[in-house]
Amino acid sequence: MKMLKFPQALCCMVLGLFAYAVPAYATSAITFVSAAGSDSNVCSQTSPCATFQGAINKTANGGEVDALTAGNYDSFVINNSITIDGKGLATVQETSGQAIAVNEYATSDTVVLKGLSINGGGSGVEGIYYPGGGSLVVENCIITGFTYDGIVNVTNGTSLLYVKNTTINGGATGVYVNEDGGTTILEHVTITGASSYGVEVLNSPGALTMNDSLIVGGVYGVDIQSSAYYGTSLFNTMLERVTITGTTTAALYVGVGTAGVDSSTFFGNATALEADSGSTLRISNNNIYNNQTGVYCPGSGIISSTGNNRKGSNSGGPAPCQSVGAINQQ
Repeated sequence: MKMLKFPQALCCMVLGLFAYAVPAYATSAITFVSAAGSDSNVCSQTSPCATFQGAINKTANGGEVDALTAGNYDSFVINNSITIDGKGLATVQETSGQAIAVNEYATSDTVVLKGLSINGGGSGVEGIYYPGGGSLVVENCIITGFTYDGIVNVTNGTSLLYVKNTTINGGATGVYVNEDGGTTILEHVTITGASSYGVEVLNSPGALTMNDSLIVGGVYGVDIQSSAYYGTSLFNTMLERVTITGTTTAALYVGVGTAGVDSSTFFGNATALEADSGSTLRISNNNIYNNQTGVYCPGSGIISSTGNNRKGSNSGGPAPCQSVGAINQQ
């Protein structure tokens, strides 16, 4: 059963609170924040601001904000191209709503968030909310303590979400994707302690690529769902060198489109790999051990194998997948 998302009306209200008129300031290509700074400063290295929002308001489009010292720099909203570099020092804490909202809509916009500890304190709603239309890069970040989602991607068109070298802990979902087109890339990402989904995709025309990553726990590790609005054959998924363990329903559930899994490991799950009606899952060179069920194809789901996957000690659960097709190795 799907978990209800953060109410849309409240979400819009939260975003609306940030849509205030920003006073006109002279902008700089690079600005700075410090725990000892003030937002009345010019945000230079010698006269830094106190919050990221204060510095963003004084940073030119395409510019950069750097943290100088350790500290909590409060939640913020981004509306254009910018780089926020916490240098491994900065914490962004939000205990009642979204810590970071990235609202850039131009396809040419690029936002980079790196070196940040994004903390919900156990009551914040979402770590990063991304409804924009350009590109968002999340790098070397730690996201923890949110009640709903670590990262929310509800973009459209040709948007790109690229998450790398990042750890997401707790909440209902690590990464939630409901995009009207676009691509999500997860590279060297660790997701632990999500109560429902490591990665949840509500089908839309787009693609998910995940590699060199780890998911521990949850009901589903990666959950690719269908959508009555977008149809049932438009989403493409690729997992490579991914480990998923400890899920209570399925490590990978493919309910729509085509997915490929290569050189990955699935152990200690209720079901390792499940392809539901109307979906195709292609598997090669994987380790599937100590799950209750190894592979499962309810209805007309198809799992095709190159024949070089390794399975063992998978017992119980539904009958083994019957609709398995071969993939020719070349």
